[in-house]
Amino acid sequence: MSRRHDRPTFAEMVRQPTWSEQEASTTGRHAVRPGTYNQAGELFDPEGAPLRKVRDDVPADEAHRLLVEGARLVHEGCGCGGHGGCPPRWFGAAEVSAVLADERAAWVHDEDEGGWADVWAGAAGEVVYAHGEIAWLPEQG
Repeated sequence: MSRRHDRPTFAEMVRQPTWSEQEASTTGRHAVRPGTYNQAGELFDPEGAPLRKVRDDVPADEAHRLLVEGARLVHEGCGCGGHGGCPPRWFGAAEVSAVLADERAAWVHDEDEGGWADVWAGAAGEVVYAHGEIAWLPEQG
């Protein structure tokens, strides 16, 4: 006579939904929030793929190189790091290409105002994330 334990069989476990198919992935603290942070502080690209920080305090020349190589650009303007309710703005590839093609474009960075940039990575590649008084923008004037 076989004894059944209170644990599910392997076949029963395989039929269970994965984490991404469960309610926890769409509601609550760890919910996927495309283009922004969830309550657990996890950042997602606009398609909902998770990102992880790979480098802090990226200098202008490195940010420029990464953008030329195809990195995405995102910016949050208040300097909260994206966690304080300031929604990140994701630039489209055409916007980034136009800025990079403009010889007057300059990396605007004011350390005194709390601006900085870091690099994040995910399944779709690298992301230059500019915070506060920092952006890759055409010069005005």
